[in-house]
Amino acid sequence: THQRQYIYSSFYIVELSVVTLFISGFIAMLKFVADWFDLVAHKKEVETERLTAELNFLKAQINPHFLFNTLNNLYYL
Repeated sequence: THQRQYIYSSFYIVELSVVTLFISGFIAMLKFVADWFDLVAHKKEVETERLTAELNFLKAQINPHFLFNTLNNLYYL
């Protein structure tokens, strides 16, 4: 009976180790997926900021051109 008890406790330790390993792997996978979603969201945010900055830069180039043309038209009137 003592040997049987030892075998049962060994199986219990192995089962506990397998369950712990499975839970640890699952938690690591969840963290990986969460980090991946954060990275995708950050990339979208950076791309939006870049496009906004580029649009503002282009607007800044166009506005003086129209102002100059308007002043020239008024000058020739």
